[in-house]
Amino acid sequence: MLTGERSFEGDSALGVAMKHKGEEPREPRQLNTNIPESINELVLKCLKKNPADRYQNTDEILKELTSMDFRLPDIKMGERKKSGLISKEITVSFSLRKFLVPGLVFMLAIVAGLFIWRPWVPKTAAVIPSRNPTLAIVNFKNISNDSSIDNFKSYFPEYLMVDLGQSKHINVVDVSRVMPAISLKAAF
Repeated sequence: MLTGERSFEGDSALGVAMKHKGEEPREPRQLNTNIPESINELVLKCLKKNPADRYQNTDEILKELTSMDFRLPDIKMGERKKSGLISKEITVSFSLRKFLVPGLVFMLAIVAGLFIWRPWVPKTAAVIPSRNPTLAIVNFKNISNDSSIDNFKSYFPEYLMVDLGQSKHINVVDVSRVMPAISLKAAF
């Protein structure tokens, strides 16, 4: 900011970083001869590679600045030299179109997805194509008036499904897959 230029110039951020590491910075007075010598020395001391050679805290810099008698030069921003990739300016402008167009596209995608998915249409049970007969085992009802065998009505269908499902001559279907089809047929 003092000279209107950077201490190091490069084609890329890596190039600038390498110059920071290995090269000494240009003196501010080389870039702008109006800079007082005392300010030139202060800036160079701040840019020293070895931390022990720099000011150790801001109080030291403030003490140095208050002991100087100078006037900073005027620098016109138009005179600033444009450099490589590092000095590109980034501008962001707000436009309603930037939000409206993606919003409309998003809404159209949601509507198209709803028409493809159609959650309002009732689902039908899947039909299993096979040459073998298909058997659906449903829950049993105890009509014997013997309450000691009530537990079998929930276990017995599972045992039958496991045993019959091992056969290669019959397809066994779980009742949960058949019930939607039965309820649709009962509605008609």
